[in-house]
Amino acid sequence: MSAANHQSPANSLSIGSRDILFECPACHKSLVIDEAAQGMIVDCPQCRTSVIVPPKSTAPTPPAPAPKPASSAASAPSAPAAASETRPAAEAPKPGSEPNVAASLDRLVTLSNQLKELQTQRTEIATNVAARLNEVNRQMVMLARQETAHHQVVSQLIEIIQQLKGNASKPAGKTQVNFKG
Repeated sequence: MSAANHQSPANSLSIGSRDILFECPACHKSLVIDEAAQGMIVDCPQCRTSVIVPPKSTAPTPPAPAPKPASSAASAPSAPAAASETRPAAEAPKPGSEPNVAASLDRLVTLSNQLKELQTQRTEIATNVAARLNEVNRQMVMLARQETAHHQVVSQLIEIIQQLKGNASKPAGKTQVNFKG
């Protein structure tokens, strides 16, 4: 993924016909990524926010050799507005013609990639949850051991206190001696 900043004309973007241009919702950095990543979650290279790649808009993209200057990129429509538009023209069948098989296959590949990415993310989340549950279980076992040790120490303290009370009830200085004889 390549990215450019709105404020710097030196960092202008080169956008190809298969690229999606969108903004990071957190830091507003302009991002460009291949359309195969549509729907996937990527990290913004500037602020590290997880961003979902929006659908490719139907607005015509500038040709690759003529990159947009930063000043015109700032006035371009933002990604959320582009995401609400209809699906790309390459996917829409032309009136009076058969559906475009190549476009359908491209869409199938894109959806397959999105499904793989979502499955990978789901597996990662499930693994993280399982690891956290294992950690919670280990902590619960340690807490139970601490509780048992606490009760043993309290019991021993109570025994010592009772022994001391028993010794304190006997008169001090008088010792009882038993003689046999």
